[in-house]
Amino acid sequence: MLVLPVEPVEVGGTFQKLPAHITILSWFSLNNDQWSGLDEAIREELLVETSPGRMAGAERILYGEHNTVPVTRLFGLNVFGVHALAGAIVRQHGARYDPTYMDSNWHPHVSDTDDTIINVGEHIVPRQLAVFQKNEAAAKSVKATYNWRPADY
Repeated sequence: MLVLPVEPVEVGGTFQKLPAHITILSWFSLNNDQWSGLDEAIREELLVETSPGRMAGAERILYGEHNTVPVTRLFGLNVFGVHALAGAIVRQHGARYDPTYMDSNWHPHVSDTDDTIINVGEHIVPRQLAVFQKNEAAAKSVKATYNWRPADY
């Protein structure tokens, strides 16, 4: 899973519940021998050619299968470029994923957590991309992080 954490995370950090974040690409599977190519493409393409920029809380809405998950949809144009290029890079490296929430079905948002609710009109500027993976116990751990340079904003 590729996410923009609202607050930075550290490689190796483990969570039962994901911290507040914007999902760029939902859970995907990738063979171990494909990881180095994906890692290189993120560093050399995604971080160079895109940046998520500043986003603002635009609308409070309920998501999820039964419309029970409170989220704040975000407005920000640059983040769509991050999503599009990330999807292309992951596809190029042979990842398998559910395309349901890709492209025109993808809407940047932050789900409420115990610690974080983004309000309408509130601005966020995520500067980190994180790769999360799941283990057998369904815990989520941070496999890698990448930071955009301040000059990219």
